[in-house]
Amino acid sequence: MRAYDVVIVGAGPAGSATAIMLARRGHSVAILDKEKFPREKLCGDFINPSNWPTLRRLGVAEEVLAASRDRISEFRITSYLGAEARVPLPDSGAGAGYGVALRRSTLDAILLRRAKCDGAVIWDNCKFKTLHRCRDGWSIVVENDQGPDEIVAQVVIGADGRNSKVAHDQGLSRALPRRGDAVGFQLHVKSSYDIAGKIEIHLFPGGYGGMAKIDHNLINFSFAVDRLSLENCGGLEALLSSRVQKNASLKELLRGGERIGPAHSTYPVYFSPRRCYSDRLLLVGDAARVSEPITGEGVYFALRSGVFAGDALHAAFQTGDLSSRTLQSYACACRAAFAVRRGLNALVRFMIYRPALLTPFLRFSARRQQLLNLMVRACCVEDVTRPVAFR
Repeated sequence: MRAYDVVIVGAGPAGSATAIMLARRGHSVAILDKEKFPREKLCGDFINPSNWPTLRRLGVAEEVLAASRDRISEFRITSYLGAEARVPLPDSGAGAGYGVALRRSTLDAILLRRAKCDGAVIWDNCKFKTLHRCRDGWSIVVENDQGPDEIVAQVVIGADGRNSKVAHDQGLSRALPRRGDAVGFQLHVKSSYDIAGKIEIHLFPGGYGGMAKIDHNLINFSFAVDRLSLENCGGLEALLSSRVQKNASLKELLRGGERIGPAHSTYPVYFSPRRCYSDRLLLVGDAARVSEPITGEGVYFALRSGVFAGDALHAAFQTGDLSSRTLQSYACACRAAFAVRRGLNALVRFMIYRPALLTPFLRFSARRQQLLNLMVRACCVEDVTRPVAFR
């Protein structure tokens, strides 16, 4: 039976960031994931400029930049009702006024390699089965190609996504909303559509889609649609051939492009945040607070929550107190750091499914960009002026 200070369930950006922060400080860390890496993951494939300070702290910024195919310096949004607005991305506060388009599989592999180099043990292709409290920690049963196995740990981190089994097993889940919720899809399209240097978001009846160039002529088209709109259309193919193509830009992409590989989907795209801490347990990334990151901040939320979790746990190990009372500081740090971004995402989410509201705003922004510039800056610049101290 192997024993670790911390076992992390989930090897995405949040789990790997947590592992890096702990392993480089001398804690024994294991990362478990049911998938064999590298693997594809539904994502917008956009690294927001706000990520650069965190990526530098994790020691992977230069590798991420070297692996990217396209530097993103402009944001463009259109409505199928005819409005359009463009705005340049602001400087992130770290000397970079750009983001990058990067496959999620590449980003995850970079972070996981960094975690391994810093001393974390990687157990991929290893399915998490059960979690039980034991003396001074946890007993975790997993299953891999060799059969069932058992690991013990002082602390468990749930980094296993929006439908977190760790959260469910420990009673930290909430019922999912069934009204006004959305289904997310991802398609890869081989196309000559000119998107170089831009991230684009396009509204269509019942939803919106985002584009990022991830290879020479390969575009990641990720979109979300209201579940009832999808059902009323009769499914994905009918949606793509009718409602989606009411937006001229999306029509150009789909009619002039070749779909590569199958469509990937996730449901629901959004549900309410859940409690993210307990005795000897934390939830990070989507497992902690699932939002619909319309503003391209999904990776930011994941990485920052992982950094906060690593800092909070390191401080807790130093005091020897791993109780929920101590680990509550992690939740407080996340609330303080993400408050403005959460509110902005909620506002944009409300408007983006209501084009009758958003279209006049886009027309106004096309003439006077100050408000749109402020919104984009709030999404793209990390506030690094107030460091978080964990005790």
